Amino acid sequence: VAKSCFVPALFGHATEDDFIQPHHSDRIYDTYA
Repeated sequence: VAKSCFVPALFGHATEDDFIQPHHSDRIYDTYA
């Protein structure tokens, strides 16, 4: 896994998604940025 990246990205999840939880997007963002 890359520790940093310079390519723009959008991380999100659906409000009622039962597979991708909101904290998953947060964790990916924290690692990516």
